[in-house]
Amino acid sequence: MSVKTQAVFVACTSFLYATIAVQFTDGRRIVDLSHMYSNEGMTFYPHPAIAAFNSSNSFIQAPGLFYDLNNFCTGAHVGTHMDAPANVVTGAKSIDEFLLIELIGNGVVVDISEKAQVDRDYQCTIEDILDWEGEHGEIPPGSFFLLRTGWSEYWGDSKKYLGSGSGDPSKFHFPGIHPTTAEFLVQARAIRMYGTETISLEYGRSGGQEVHKVLLGRGVPGVENIANLEHLPATGAEIFVIPLNLKDGTGAPARVFAIINQANRRCRISSYILLFLCSFAIMMVSPE
Repeated sequence: MSVKTQAVFVACTSFLYATIAVQFTDGRRIVDLSHMYSNEGMTFYPHPAIAAFNSSNSFIQAPGLFYDLNNFCTGAHVGTHMDAPANVVTGAKSIDEFLLIELIGNGVVVDISEKAQVDRDYQCTIEDILDWEGEHGEIPPGSFFLLRTGWSEYWGDSKKYLGSGSGDPSKFHFPGIHPTTAEFLVQARAIRMYGTETISLEYGRSGGQEVHKVLLGRGVPGVENIANLEHLPATGAEIFVIPLNLKDGTGAPARVFAIINQANRRCRISSYILLFLCSFAIMMVSPE
C-alpha cells in the first residue's frame, strides 16, 4: 500500500470515527423539568393535596432484611403531569395508549416571561410566535412546544402561583396561550406536544376549556407545571415526557426532562474538517 493510499485510509477512518463519536461524545447535559412530588411545597388545583404519604409505618422487617415501603394516594392531575386527550374528549386517547416514541421530541422554548411579569393575565399571541421564528426559524413539524412564563419560580406559593389565595378559579391570574395561537401551532406548525409552567393549559382568567379543546381535541397532549425552562435553549433540547402508565388515565404525574447535547456543534465542525481532509486526500491519490 502506497504512502498516499495509507493517507486516504487514515483520513477516511478518522472521518468515520468522528461521525460515530458525535453520537457518543459525553458532552450532554440533562435538565430536570419536573417539580418535586411531596406533601409539602406543592400547589394543588383542582385536586386536593396528596391524601397520604407515609414512609415509616408501612414496612416489612425480617431477620437480616429490611424494607421501607411507601404508600401514597393522589389525583392524576397533580404536580408536573401530562394531560391526555381523554381529559376533555370522551373516548379519546388515554395515557396508556401513548407509545414511548410519542413522548420524546425536539423542544422549542418560547419565552414570554417579561411580558407576563408586566401583565399576569398575558396570553401568548401569534405575533409572539412569528417574532420568535424571526430569530430562530420556523417551528419544525412535530416539535414539543414549551411556553416559558417564569411562573415556576412561584411553585409552592399558591397565592402567587394561582394569583389568588382563595382557591376560587374565577379569581385566578396567571399567563398562558391564546386559543387562536394554540390553533395556529396545531394547524400551521403541527406541534406534537404542548407544555407550560402554569397549573393549566388555559390562562388564569379563562374560565373555560378553549385551549384544552384546541390541543387535546386535535390529539396534542399537554404538560402542566413544568419547571426549569430558564435552563433550556430556545432550540436544540430533546424533551422526554414520561408519565405513569395508568390504564385509561386521562392524565398522570410525569417525570419530564431534557437532554442538551453541547458537544454536537463542536463534533459537527470537526467532522466537516475531517471530511474536507478525506476528500483532499482522495484527490491527491494518483493511479497505482
